[in-house]
Amino acid sequence: MTHSDLGLVMKRREFLSLIGGSAAWPLVARAQQPVKGAATLGLLGPVGMTGASPVLIEALDKLGYQQGRNLKILFRSAKDSNAELPELAAELVKQKPDVLVALYTPPALALKNATASIPIVMISIGDPITTGLVKSLAHPGGNVTGTANASEQWGARRLQMVTEMLPGIRCLTFWRNPTNQSVVAADGSRRKNAEKLGIEFEEIDIASSEKLDQVLAGPVDGRCRTALYLPLDGLFVGRRAQIAEFALRQKIALFAPFPEDAEAGALMAYGINVGEQWRVGASYIDKILKGAKPDDLPVQQPTKFENVVNLKTAKTIGVDVPTSLLLSADRVIE
Repeated sequence: MTHSDLGLVMKRREFLSLIGGSAAWPLVARAQQPVKGAATLGLLGPVGMTGASPVLIEALDKLGYQQGRNLKILFRSAKDSNAELPELAAELVKQKPDVLVALYTPPALALKNATASIPIVMISIGDPITTGLVKSLAHPGGNVTGTANASEQWGARRLQMVTEMLPGIRCLTFWRNPTNQSVVAADGSRRKNAEKLGIEFEEIDIASSEKLDQVLAGPVDGRCRTALYLPLDGLFVGRRAQIAEFALRQKIALFAPFPEDAEAGALMAYGINVGEQWRVGASYIDKILKGAKPDDLPVQQPTKFENVVNLKTAKTIGVDVPTSLLLSADRVIE
């Protein structure tokens, strides 16, 4: 990239810094009325989640809910695989929290199967209709609402950006968790998008922390050793630092779905801001605690997606990032 190209990138970043304050998601405002009584939340997380999201805690605090005063959070998460989730969901339901909260599809489905009466706020769900969590986005029905990640809207663009970063690529390694219902539901559209671009996926099923450990301990297997493409899955999110180190060590181009993945060392990330989804989730928890029914709260989807390119990683693995991708990036890590 020439000196003039770098200048264009810097100017673009200055421009973005001026307009970056406009957000697609509604802001969570401070509560307009004092919170009455104490609230108990039951939070079920995916494999690797170690506690309640700091963003959720902060957002709830702004709405008047403070842990140790009028808020209690009961937390459970799977240690090795999604097979543990039904039992954990049952444990939370037995404690009769006011609201149940789930991050990603497998925990949300486990809670839905465990209770039809306690309200459930789901966070970052791939396809809540196909997976049976809600009847529709506008009128969820039942006891579940929350946020969806609209992956079907940006999956094709994400794959296209891989071909822009690596012109001529024809094969991608894809780590797939077969126990994640959203990932399975997206198989058809992912393969269809890949076929249009002339790309083949070599799928490696990884459904547990133990299996992931085995994969990370060895060299890249299979034919598609140039690039690794990750789905939106809690198992991989919880191990993003190790996965990024694995890719860097073997000089593999890692394409991941969250900005934090690029910060950890992935070559490029394109996807949603999960923090914004937690903030929306906090506002829904507040509304439900104040009397709203889940069916009255439409499932919200993001309209803004963030593209982050890691130039440091590109240099390490020997990839020359096209100027067009640098100019279109929301953020460039140098």
